Amino acid sequence: GWIASQGEIITWLNSDDLYSLGTLDHVGNYFLNNPDVDIIYGDADYIDVNGQTIETYPTQPFDLVELVSYAINFIPQPATFIRRRLMQRIGLLDESLSFTMDFDYWLRAGLEHTIVYLPHKLALLRLHSEAKSLAYLGEFAQELVKIYVKFFSNKDLPPALKSIESKAMANIYIRAADCAYWVAD
Repeated sequence: GWIASQGEIITWLNSDDLYSLGTLDHVGNYFLNNPDVDIIYGDADYIDVNGQTIETYPTQPFDLVELVSYAINFIPQPATFIRRRLMQRIGLLDESLSFTMDFDYWLRAGLEHTIVYLPHKLALLRLHSEAKSLAYLGEFAQELVKIYVKFFSNKDLPPALKSIESKAMANIYIRAADCAYWVAD
């Protein structure tokens, strides 16, 4: 598994997702030329079971306050690459989470590490009815709330993040309610 990896750059790709042509060369060169950067992520497209593009994943340049405030994960996990040193510093994914472990990780990493968005298509995310994030929306919603409660319980949050706690919690509850609505339908 990825935990046993000996490489300097860590990533994981779900079995139904793909890298775009040239992704590994592009990522390797970026890290080589930017030694201060700990995480990079790029663009991704959603594709269907036949590999046809459905739409583009809504990525944007990294801003932790915005990521937390609006409760929308604009970092596509398959298009994300992490330096080993970051994992050694903040640890691995929280395996008690089944649906939001990547979002939780971006929140934790963004507190202390340099995360950069590359406006380059790096991955393709396959959507289908059995996809975990679609098939278990109710559980997904519960985990979103759980990671936000945990995040804001951190006594060392910078003032810019503490000041948006009410807004961010309201937004995460709205997202959770939206997921619950679609489960009930």
